[in-house]
Amino acid sequence: MKVKVNLVRQGRTLELEMPEGSRVRDLIKRLGYPTTGVVVTRDSRPLLEDEVLTEGELNLFQVASGG
Repeated sequence: MKVKVNLVRQGRTLELEMPEGSRVRDLIKRLGYPTTGVVVTRDSRPLLEDEVLTEGELNLFQVASGG
């Protein structure tokens, strides 16, 4: 399936081919991010790591933290 991912912090968009049945965590790992410290959304709704992906457009936000 085709997934379009907007990497919000980097200001760029990627189009990826993901296997059917892939989950949000699979996408995060494929992009090289740790599963903590990022939020993936669709239509402004945060997705859980174990949700199955569907074709369409997603946004990936890196969470900034520190003191």
